[in-house]
Amino acid sequence: LGSRLQGVEVLPLHGRLTPREQDRATGEGGDASRIIVSTDLAESSLTVPGVRLVVDACLSREPRRDAARDMSGLVTVQASRASMTQRAGRAARLGPGRAVRLIEESSWARAPEHVTPQIATADLTETALTLAAWGSPRGEGMPLLTAPPGPAMTAAESTLRALGLVDEDGRITSDGEAASRVPADPRLARALLDGSRLVGPVSAAEVVATLADDHRSTDGDLDGLVADLRSGSTPASARWRREVERLTLLVPPADRGARPSTVEPRGLSATTGLVTALAHPGRIARRVGDGPTYLLASGTRAALPTGSPLRHNEWLVVADVARAEGRVAAGTGAVIRLAATLTRDEAETAGAGLRVREVR
Repeated sequence: LGSRLQGVEVLPLHGRLTPREQDRATGEGGDASRIIVSTDLAESSLTVPGVRLVVDACLSREPRRDAARDMSGLVTVQASRASMTQRAGRAARLGPGRAVRLIEESSWARAPEHVTPQIATADLTETALTLAAWGSPRGEGMPLLTAPPGPAMTAAESTLRALGLVDEDGRITSDGEAASRVPADPRLARALLDGSRLVGPVSAAEVVATLADDHRSTDGDLDGLVADLRSGSTPASARWRREVERLTLLVPPADRGARPSTVEPRGLSATTGLVTALAHPGRIARRVGDGPTYLLASGTRAALPTGSPLRHNEWLVVADVARAEGRVAAGTGAVIRLAATLTRDEAETAGAGLRVREVR
């Protein structure tokens, strides 16, 4: 939970800590000196007693979407002046204090005045499904404070269409209505609902719970990660089990019984790969040549990290992909951080919405 630095206790504070760990950071520290290393959670109304000095790195992690590669993630950017001012106020919540900003005055002057609206930078797939469920595809005719960017909304609607959640006009389908009632990303909602019919609700929930959280694997093997969480061998297993139970209860009662399947089961690998492909059909990937490079259905090329146990599989589904430079990405500009094995039949089942027939 923390460490000692020359007699000073050092504690983390972020949203993924357990309640007990957060309480330790935010509780009374007694007479001992403490250093709290915090994310922008400290910008909330949370009060940390005893703070008299704030050292601000003047950086923020904000969502960004790479439309060209169909990837989203958090990037480190210059914090806004509004955020830096709010952080400085932490030093004086309970009495006089001091704030130190690790930034030059010229950089302060160039910093944005306010935080960039998330609607302008984030993946809008969930937003697009909500708007469609409201009967206002793309938010047309709605007096929104900030209009969603056209290209991002078009990409979000394309994703929903591939998932079968909206029709060609952007209007919600029956599957979309069911997914909109699941409090999760539309991709994961679709994987949970459709996956329950193919592999059973508990198995589908186990994979979706793994994809929904920020679980990491050192070798990129999603099958192995799910197996570790299931065995209880990782510290995150308890939280994962609670999420599996919650997701299982979200499956409609009609889909909790028998498990009809159009795919021949292959054990855990079939479950993991198939359910992940239902969530991310655009990330179904086939190996290019004999190397570690894969071509995703979305058109992006990405490479497995060196030594990955998945390197010899012809078909994969990529759960997590990130931009990268250098040899680790085999010159593709993107590295596969988490993936599961897949067969061609499973790929065609999960990616049915992407299949087209053309005569050239």
